[in-house]
Amino acid sequence: MADIVFEFDINATPDKVYKAVTETAGYQGWWTTNSKFTPQVGSSAEFKLKDHGREVAFMMDVTRLEPNKMVELTVRQAAPPDWPGTKLVVSLAPGEEGTHVVFSHLGFPSTGGSFGFTNYNWGFFMGSLKAYAETGHGMPYQFQ
Repeated sequence: MADIVFEFDINATPDKVYKAVTETAGYQGWWTTNSKFTPQVGSSAEFKLKDHGREVAFMMDVTRLEPNKMVELTVRQAAPPDWPGTKLVVSLAPGEEGTHVVFSHLGFPSTGGSFGFTNYNWGFFMGSLKAYAETGHGMPYQFQ
């Protein structure tokens, strides 16, 4: 199995960062403007992007929530064939100047397939999450 992990600090409170990864408006502010998220274990989350003009939906189940500490999503459906069954985990801890974040996308079958592309894009969107939590302005995918 192969995992993607990003570890960084955000100059914002854990509560503010937690809201960015557990509320529809948060995801719309840093990942994709076409996001739906209900912060309740057992609920479904939906994120849409376009790939070469074709709508691509990422359907995930909210499998774990620990207020201001952790969010876990399990991918149920996604265009990359190696995404279903993987998990997105965002862990938060108070840091010296805000929040220490560990973002993980876990359980890829290998470093082939969409692993490299996914790793590259998560790197961009982690910068977007940081900007959104610190300034209120991220760089989400503009779904049109």
